[in-house]
Amino acid sequence: LSRAPASPPRRHGPLCTATDSLYRDLDWLSRLAADINGITENRYIRGNYGERASYVQIRPEGKSALVVGAAGTFGRAGAFALGEAGCNVTVADLNQASIDAVAGDLAAANINASAVALWPDSEANAANIVQAAVAAHGRLDIVFIALGTNDVGFVEHQSEDGWRKVMDANLDSYWLTCRAAERQFAQQPVGEDRYKITAASSTREKLGHSSGYAAYCASKAGPDGMVRALAVEWRQKNININAIGPTVFRSPVSEWMFDEEGPGKAVRENMLESIPIGRLGDVDDLMCGLIYLSSPASGFMTGQTIYIDGGYTAILHLFRHRTNRAWYYGAGGSAPWRLAPNV
Repeated sequence: LSRAPASPPRRHGPLCTATDSLYRDLDWLSRLAADINGITENRYIRGNYGERASYVQIRPEGKSALVVGAAGTFGRAGAFALGEAGCNVTVADLNQASIDAVAGDLAAANINASAVALWPDSEANAANIVQAAVAAHGRLDIVFIALGTNDVGFVEHQSEDGWRKVMDANLDSYWLTCRAAERQFAQQPVGEDRYKITAASSTREKLGHSSGYAAYCASKAGPDGMVRALAVEWRQKNININAIGPTVFRSPVSEWMFDEEGPGKAVRENMLESIPIGRLGDVDDLMCGLIYLSSPASGFMTGQTIYIDGGYTAILHLFRHRTNRAWYYGAGGSAPWRLAPNV
């Protein structure tokens, strides 16, 4: 056996074997420490553990990001998160004064921001919103759509105008924005990173509601299906599209649920029975998901809805009122666990 070994010969004996094992462990720990150091500096995560090691950024630095619906709680937070992650941000919403105020606050935080007072309620307006981002920052890389409204009403009483208002805001505007963004992406040279679109969904696209939410639930299920369809349709267009599905988070609309007395407290405590984490959400809870979906780190994720909901969608939800407990458990029956609230 005169051929030289492919690797240095192993030493023999218990002590040598233990020493070899120790060196291997130390080498593994040093590489792990290097990976952790990169993560804690908010720069990299380890990508490929094969023959070559690659790294991908988890911050979308230098990208041009468009936030549609930036005057709302979710959109405003998204604009700040993307800006703080190093993006050049364009914010869009209908009210001129509101969107100018958001852009001013971003500029005060040393974020490069521009504003456009438009709503994507037509093909022309959606295209103009996209072109405003391109005019301000030279190109478009990231889109976050955070539009939404509701018109609560049982189906037998809800007007067609109320239904249409919800669909226009929660579904049609998403489709128009996605189409305008794709047309812009197609005009730009293909780079190393994929274009990213993130839509604001809801746990209500997956779970029904007994209090007049037919329009809202249907409107939120629409973007979820659209995200899956466009992920397949755009599979060769260098575009990733995903959605974030939150449960209730703190905003001016939901502030009453955070009261420490009155109906807000009762509704909150009832709902918390269905949230394993044991609290309602905060908009900051959603931002890491948005940054991930907007960054090169999510290059292999498309067509998905991420539920950042404290485990709300993981629980078996039973449609019930307190009066139908006997129907489910039988007369005199007792529940082995607390039922999910009717929220």
